Amino acid sequence: MKQNQSPNATLYFIVDPLCGWTYAAQPIFKQALAIKGINIQVLSGGMLAFNQKRTIDKDWQGFVTPNDQHIAQVSGMPFGDGYKKLLNNIGHTLDSEPPAKAMIVAQQMAQSSLEMLAAIQQAHFVDGLDISDSIVLSHLANQIGLGPYTFLNHFQQLTDMHMANHFDKAASLLSEVNAQGYPSAILEIGEQRELLNLNRFYDKPNHWKSALLDKISNSMAIT
Repeated sequence: MKQNQSPNATLYFIVDPLCGWTYAAQPIFKQALAIKGINIQVLSGGMLAFNQKRTIDKDWQGFVTPNDQHIAQVSGMPFGDGYKKLLNNIGHTLDSEPPAKAMIVAQQMAQSSLEMLAAIQQAHFVDGLDISDSIVLSHLANQIGLGPYTFLNHFQQLTDMHMANHFDKAASLLSEVNAQGYPSAILEIGEQRELLNLNRFYDKPNHWKSALLDKISNSMAIT
């Protein structure tokens, strides 16, 4: 197999746009996009979707603030002043479903859902924008080269049932490999699926691509 090529391999990323560790993994996702020939499938888990939506209150602030500090220390990813201001907006609702929907639409429009995810994460964790707002999401779509009006048309056509099925598929994959939480990376070669370790690469994402290519080469040699 040539360097940076991985035929017959599918890499699943199970993520959530509002998950801080998914944000920390953004450089890892970029490494995966640099591998030629790999089939990347991105599924959102719906961590704060539907009846799991969360309103910012003192308890939420107390939960996420130390976690964000730890994530920043480990990964070097910045949490901006806009985001910190958003966390002080008591009563604001956090909803994973609209940004997850935006990622699906990006894929439908022949754009990488990981690129849409990166734009969403910048908007939320740095700028503190409301990423549950479809107009905000359409502006982000425009930033990555998608027509905002076509984006909104596709966005509005995705039903709650479609999104529920999407979240269920993500949950099924996580269960199959005994994974817990976001983000999770699952490598599929043939009929075999394996949970990959992301934790040791948050502080050195540049090492992840070579580790993944080695894993693919070894798995294909065995199969």
